[in-house]
Amino acid sequence: MAIIRSHLTGHPYKPRREWPDQAHVQWGGHGLVFGEGKSYNTAFFEAFPRDGTAGFIRGEGATIADAEDNAFAQWEKFFECKSHGGHQWGRSRRRAVGDKPYTNGGCFCRRCGAFETVMQPIVELGGWKKPISDMELDAISLGSTWNMNSQKVPEKFQKRLFLRARVFGVNIPKPPSFDEYEEFAGTRKREMRALYREYVSSCERAVAQYLKDKPEQESAVIEGVGTERLFSCLVASRLKKLKES
Repeated sequence: MAIIRSHLTGHPYKPRREWPDQAHVQWGGHGLVFGEGKSYNTAFFEAFPRDGTAGFIRGEGATIADAEDNAFAQWEKFFECKSHGGHQWGRSRRRAVGDKPYTNGGCFCRRCGAFETVMQPIVELGGWKKPISDMELDAISLGSTWNMNSQKVPEKFQKRLFLRARVFGVNIPKPPSFDEYEEFAGTRKREMRALYREYVSSCERAVAQYLKDKPEQESAVIEGVGTERLFSCLVASRLKKLKES
């Protein structure tokens, strides 16, 4: 039996298809999709099968039921591929010249198009020398280097972000570690939130000072449309406010 995401347990819609056991599912009647040159609203149904067919499946349609039918048809296609010869994974969506491969371990089946994380990430040699980006500065200013927020930000990313900040002269304080410091033992949630707010404020000041000291760090807005440009605009706006603060 499929596992319904907790925020939908009381929703009037119930999955109608026989999804594999332990598959996590979620849905919505109105999902905004950004595309090249246009955006649209649609009902959607998303599944995370966990049976080797695919890591993530999304179906769309006029209704949630239509979206589930669309998603389930994809699962059947992926299951058929897995059961007859198995998936043939590759890092790029299409074997075409110029098709940029995924480097984070995500792969596409070259037979059926299923997507799942099955390979190890490709480590970029010399990546530490790459100039710190607007996205990184924004994340630093939001306190993403402290593991109090570990459910939302992976610990590996937090550590890398902290080290890159220090390497490039963003003088953020070392994030507290409740495992290392006995004085935090028994700290109440209210006190922890206060500590976290204080840490975020320190990070904001450090990023603001860095931007003032580095006038050449101009926030560039990505050309085009879609979510990437939207996030780019938001980041540029936040960094501009910090720089002017």
